[in-house]
Amino acid sequence: MKRLLVAIAALALVQYAPADDLDEDTADAADQEETGEDGLPKPPPPPPPKYFTTLPVCTLADGTVEVKIPGSAEWQAVEEKRFYPLGSLFRTLTQASRLVVTFGKNSVVTLYGLSSFGTKAQPLDDMTRTIVLGEGELKLQLPQNMKDGFFFVSTPGFKVGALSGESKYVRRMTGDGDEVRVKCSSGSMSIEGRHFNILQMRAQNVVRIRMSQDLLFTCITGMGGDYMCKLDQGLVEVKNYETGVSTIEQKFLDWKISPQTNVRIHRAVPKIGEKLAVTTMTFDASGVLCNSCSFVEERFEVNTGETAPMAKERKAELAKKAQEATESVLGADVAVQPAAEASAEDEDKPAEEKTQSKSSDDDFDF
Repeated sequence: MKRLLVAIAALALVQYAPADDLDEDTADAADQEETGEDGLPKPPPPPPPKYFTTLPVCTLADGTVEVKIPGSAEWQAVEEKRFYPLGSLFRTLTQASRLVVTFGKNSVVTLYGLSSFGTKAQPLDDMTRTIVLGEGELKLQLPQNMKDGFFFVSTPGFKVGALSGESKYVRRMTGDGDEVRVKCSSGSMSIEGRHFNILQMRAQNVVRIRMSQDLLFTCITGMGGDYMCKLDQGLVEVKNYETGVSTIEQKFLDWKISPQTNVRIHRAVPKIGEKLAVTTMTFDASGVLCNSCSFVEERFEVNTGETAPMAKERKAELAKKAQEATESVLGADVAVQPAAEASAEDEDKPAEEKTQSKSSDDDFDF
């Protein structure tokens, strides 16, 4: 009995002991998290900005305008000042029709003519919004200071993000696929698709993207302004010759898109294996091939590297830079000496050997 009373007393002491006595380290850690380096309490993090209302609302329905809400198999006439669930599809059926759907303050989608778009179904507490382009013409207006990652425009072949300001989209079906013209009227945007990423488009930048129906071909054409595109060139093996260690790295090509320049990406499933085989090519405004690379996804062993023929102007530029570098290291007299010696040797050669040498050089002159 005496032992039982001692055990109960010990348990009571543990149960009602102060928290500091039980776990001083835990209390100190909590105090450290709540205060900054200066010892003052840390302010709570700011809440994320709320750009959108819970549901989109139709603010204008002019002409023949219809909507199909989730779970319904039939289209019905759009009613102004009515909120529609996320996941609804909207369309205008005549050239004179116009539809305005408001997602929040300064966040507006406008449809013109024979056009359509859909909203992505997502939880009501999701702070982002995504619309899916249909066919026709659409204008999107967003706050100029909208932060990245809140609004997206999606198509089967690519996704537009980092949106702010005003942008316009025209999507046409081509029979073998579709063609989308994207214009950044103000603010900025980025476009990401398989094997390409247009990093940032600014005001008055325009691009045209054509996709095949099976998504195995992509053609990107600059229509206005200059902006950078990051093109996938597959995996490559990079060896550190000092340590002898090799690493597998993703390789990219930074390509500047200008009016009439062109990027073509061809994809195919090879007969051996299941990974896509990809060929990426770039062309300047006059149609001259500038870059070409073929690779298989996730296989560094199958990568051709750069195979495009080098332009004569580029060759001359590299030769000039090499000559300047040699002169800066060895001196002008020493750098020129090998060329002079080579010229003297050529003069001593018979005419037949000179002709053979010239012919051999022409074989490598792309």
